[in-house]
Amino acid sequence: MKKKAPGKVARRKEPTTAERIRRLLFLVPFVAARDDGVPLSELAERLDVPEEELLAEIDLLCQVGPPAGDPADFLLLTVEEGRVFVDLPQRLVRPPRLSAQEAFALLLGAQALRGTGIQHHEDALARAAQKIRRALGSSQDALARIEQDILLGKEDAAGLAVVPELARAARAHRAVDIEYYSAGRGASSRRGVDPYGLVNHLGAWYLVGRCHKNDEPRLFKCERIASVELRAEKFTVPDDFDLGIFQRDRMRLPTARTGTIKLRATGEAAARAAQWEGAKKKPGGVDVSLEMAPNEWLVGWILGFGGDVEVLAPAELRSAVRERLRAIAAAHE
Repeated sequence: MKKKAPGKVARRKEPTTAERIRRLLFLVPFVAARDDGVPLSELAERLDVPEEELLAEIDLLCQVGPPAGDPADFLLLTVEEGRVFVDLPQRLVRPPRLSAQEAFALLLGAQALRGTGIQHHEDALARAAQKIRRALGSSQDALARIEQDILLGKEDAAGLAVVPELARAARAHRAVDIEYYSAGRGASSRRGVDPYGLVNHLGAWYLVGRCHKNDEPRLFKCERIASVELRAEKFTVPDDFDLGIFQRDRMRLPTARTGTIKLRATGEAAARAAQWEGAKKKPGGVDVSLEMAPNEWLVGWILGFGGDVEVLAPAELRSAVRERLRAIAAAHE
């Protein structure tokens, strides 16, 4: 009796380019709609692909973004404890639908940002205000009545007087001397700065530049700058400096999905920490609890505040900060 030849193992048919595109276009919005993520096994079953192949697709999607964009412009897909999460860049998030009251508040807030003397900034605000007004339609009469009742006084423009001067200095790559009030020390001092650029955060203007005193990029709140004086020397912005990345790292609160950390901010950092959600003022500082997991990026972010931020918990994060400081000290022996 003849034995049957063993059957051949069927090889999986390679998907066509069109099939892969349809799969990827389904994957992103499907996962993004679930705040708690989607199990990798469920997603693989829905798409009828092995989990290993799906992970390769996820790696490919993480490369979707503009050629010259920074990391914030790219899709971010992560797999945590067997679940897939998607963080969309701001440009891919559906535009918000504003109520008339929200549009009123947005227009009135824009008024507080005007008067900087930076032409492209003023033009952008004017165009945005014009579009919102057109969209309001019949509600514009109510807006006009509100605007008559609300006046922006001189104190609302604090810090705007120096913004045009700093913008011109940044464009010309001219160093400046500024008279700056330090909230941490409660005193003013004169210092030289190479103005790399200006950023607006939560309605306030900040100068970003190399402080001659500390020889490193620093943030200076414009409303604390009493005067600006141009210096004769020029400067060159370092090739490895990116204003957008600096703003993201220094001014935006980091986020993550798991874990809790507790920090205590003092000095200049306390003023910023007081604006964060859940901040509690304590004698000598501000305590903050953040829902996120300890990681290497977080260690660098904390050290960016110098000695103004202390890790209260967890113990492993305190240890990681100490180890990073030891490594820095050893490198400078």
